[in-house]
Amino acid sequence: MATVKKRLILVLGMHRSGTSSLTRGLQVLGVSLGDNLMAPIAGINDKGFWEDNDVVELNENLLHALGRTWLTLHEISETEVALLHREGFMDRAVELIENKTENIPVFGLKDPRISRLLPFWLDVFTRCDLRVDCLLALRNPISVADSLARRDGFLRERSYQLWLAHTLEGLWHSLQVDSLRAIIDYDHYLETPKDYLQTLASTLSLSIGDERALDEYVSDFIDPDLRHSKHTVDELKRDETCTPLVLEVYEHLVELAQPAKWTSAKNALAHKIESWVQVWDRESKNLEWIDKEITGQGRSQTSQGRSRTSQGRSRTSQGRSRTSQGRSRTSQGRSRTSQGRSRTSQGRSRTSQGRTGRSVQLQIVASDKPIA
Repeated sequence: MATVKKRLILVLGMHRSGTSSLTRGLQVLGVSLGDNLMAPIAGINDKGFWEDNDVVELNENLLHALGRTWLTLHEISETEVALLHREGFMDRAVELIENKTENIPVFGLKDPRISRLLPFWLDVFTRCDLRVDCLLALRNPISVADSLARRDGFLRERSYQLWLAHTLEGLWHSLQVDSLRAIIDYDHYLETPKDYLQTLASTLSLSIGDERALDEYVSDFIDPDLRHSKHTVDELKRDETCTPLVLEVYEHLVELAQPAKWTSAKNALAHKIESWVQVWDRESKNLEWIDKEITGQGRSQTSQGRSRTSQGRSRTSQGRSRTSQGRSRTSQGRSRTSQGRSRTSQGRSRTSQGRTGRSVQLQIVASDKPIA
């Protein structure tokens, strides 16, 4: 009897492209996201990142080992992937994913950095003997650029190139291993999340087991305010900072992001993706000076990212410690009651001592040690 492979649903796409909303929606389809998720951060991702803290930390270590940051434009090379193998990162990643997927039939994973490190991660998933289904979150590059301008102060030119790098590399490598299952337009997804999730369930051979969970997701998580900006293809055409390749890629993909075209997306992209990657390879070589210039800035951004991860972990830890604090306060309350009774008893004793003519001398010993 053939063994059924465990499954991994991998959400790809650029930062600020709706990957968090889509990943949270996978829970409605019975996909486990693990128990070590980064906590929400107000003003950045109010509803949560839905990223595994351990995976994010490993991705930052991978980038650091390669002298990269998430801002680096040029594509990861076979030489760099080989370096990660030699440095022991493959074994670390395999152990991590095996632990995450233990006793989990379908596991969901999202971190935009994976789109840039996909050749490495696909090797990991092969070692773990996982069946991988990839979803690409798509958002208008103007919306992405606007979001990054608010959060990080980026110019549109930089954001467009980052959008292109994440999108093309996620597409190219997922198509190479025949794992791309759907391209999902973020703006349309927010308008009709139920329809999208029902179609996605069918595409991934999953099911919506609890209609109440679906209703709760739509009512509590999907908020129109999450979509801070919505732009059209025509607006992108009129933007002089948008390169021809960015426009062509987005214009083509947004047509394939309709659920009715998901099954035909692979064939439709077959004759396009290779030419796009070739053009991008030439353009990115001309932009290598930008990578050198922004390395320091990228490290600062990476540090900020680690700080956000730390904040998320801290908040998760705080949530756990509050329960402990609550128990401690209950114990303290009982202790104070006991102390109160003890003091009452001491007071009575002192009164008795006064009556019997005994003197009680109290000594106060000063200490210069700080209070812990």
